[in-house]
Amino acid sequence: MKQRLDKALVERGLATTRSQADNFIRLGYV
Repeated sequence: MKQRLDKALVERGLATTRSQADNFIRLGYV
């Protein structure tokens, strides 16, 4: 159960990072 939770947190973190990267690209920081 702990592994499942860790995986969910990792996936959520990756999704957040990706969306933030998309926002930076839209704003022209990259």
